Amino acid sequence: MKQRLTPYLYIAPHVVFFTMFIIVPLFGGVYISMHRWSIEHGREAFVGLKYYTRLFDPENFSRGIYFWKSLWVSCQFILYFVPPLLIISLLLALLLHHCKSKGLRMVAQFCILAPTAVAVSVSAVIWRWMLGYEAGVINYMLQFFGIAKIPWMADLPWAWFAIILPTLWMACGWSMVLFLVGLQTIPKQLYEAVQVDGANNLQQFFYITLPGLQPITMFILITQIIGAFSLFAQPQLLTAGGPGYATTPIMLYLYGEAFNGVYPRVGSSVAMALVAGMVVFSLVSTVYLLMGKRRDA
Repeated sequence: MKQRLTPYLYIAPHVVFFTMFIIVPLFGGVYISMHRWSIEHGREAFVGLKYYTRLFDPENFSRGIYFWKSLWVSCQFILYFVPPLLIISLLLALLLHHCKSKGLRMVAQFCILAPTAVAVSVSAVIWRWMLGYEAGVINYMLQFFGIAKIPWMADLPWAWFAIILPTLWMACGWSMVLFLVGLQTIPKQLYEAVQVDGANNLQQFFYITLPGLQPITMFILITQIIGAFSLFAQPQLLTAGGPGYATTPIMLYLYGEAFNGVYPRVGSSVAMALVAGMVVFSLVSTVYLLMGKRRDA
């Protein structure tokens, strides 16, 4: 009897936490999304699937248009942010991996990792000071060289730079560390073998380094895609989602929908969040399957 119960005791903590923090909130969200819900009074009326169906009828539900636009903004952020993050992090990891000076490598690692300890709000204050139109440091330097000032936080495409640059500054450190660990796990014998065959540095990178880093790359890619859909503070503090709704990601839009000062729409925002969650799950699953097939090929 004891031997039969032992495996269940081992998995019990995971089951408890999974139920508490995944299953219960998920079904609770579904329940709220099927009711007109007030922050002050709670449940007001049962609406069924109304909040879901109208999202797919934008002609009769104008806010549904903004929902899909905000979801597309989050997808745009992934396209603009994730590839540069992977490239910059990999280049930094390669430079540190081949650095001969241990002291220089440690100082460089500290400088690159330090921004990860900075709170998003503090980072936003720093970058607002740097990107300000009238008194920003970057515009001051541009004027010094005779270049016109740029409205970094008020116009496209510059508003995207105002969001992506601080996010890269904060995110590159951890990705670099992961790539650095991956580089250290690639056997040196592989490089020695291809060097004997006459492979140059570029060939070694494409045929040894990149394949060896594929599991790490897949992990970073998937986690950053998930993280990109949770983008909130940077556009809220730097561009306020503007100009218009051009930099309003899905999380910022859901926040405005749920905590609207005039008429909070909690049930509607939860329904939107669940639909957005299904989109994220589908996208991440597709990326995982595609990269998994490529790794197995």
